Amino acid sequence: MVLARGPIQSRPACEGPLSYEYDFGDSWEHKIPVEKLLAADAVSATVALCLAGARACPPEDCGGVGGYENLLKVLRNRRHPEHASM
Repeated sequence: MVLARGPIQSRPACEGPLSYEYDFGDSWEHKIPVEKLLAADAVSATVALCLAGARACPPEDCGGVGGYENLLKVLRNRRHPEHASM
């Protein structure tokens, strides 16, 4: 997270992980740990930077957690009837 320039009082306090809801229809909720806050002049124009993550992210509109689990199951099995369409 990059802090905005300005007086200390206008900078956000970050205690604990950030909560982020992605895809309101499927209600993906992410807990994002804050490891370090940088002054705005310490970085380029990048506002936020993700450094790592497992499996990157679920595809759009895959049907929530259950749909994503099914997608992973289909992708692991080359003989599954839906494998080619995934």
